[in-house]
Amino acid sequence: MPRSIKPQMLEGDSEELKQLLTDWISAIDIPVVFENTGSANGYYHLVDNYIAIHEERSTMQQLKTLVHEYAHHLLHRKNGGEFNTASTDIKESQAESVAFIVMAHYNFDTSKYSFPYVAGWSGDIDIIKKIGTDIVKCSHTIIEKLGAKEESKEVVTA
Repeated sequence: MPRSIKPQMLEGDSEELKQLLTDWISAIDIPVVFENTGSANGYYHLVDNYIAIHEERSTMQQLKTLVHEYAHHLLHRKNGGEFNTASTDIKESQAESVAFIVMAHYNFDTSKYSFPYVAGWSGDIDIIKKIGTDIVKCSHTIIEKLGAKEESKEVVTA
């Protein structure tokens, strides 16, 4: 991140969160691996088309990272990503803003991480204005996909 604003890592490791992470991974259409990603919480591999999540982060941080990296997949993949040629500032601002909205939809407050992260990458309110509609559309797509998994799960258990 280019600026000195430091996001606070998210905490939380309950069995419910671990199950939710498993459910969300099975709901998306891209492979997910857990590994040591160094100082990064995760990454989206553009060439091999998979998401890597840091194996030692809290489950809450892993959930948020999954959504962030999945947003990169939807928005920035080489084949089909509408914003694959956008600047890194825009890509990171988009992905984290989507993660914040999706997590908030599920009643998880990631603002201590997401707000400094987006502020550090965007540095300019005009970037947020420029990408706002795209953030909302992508968030809606992810919520629908995760919600479809929840609905199918409810049908199975009923």
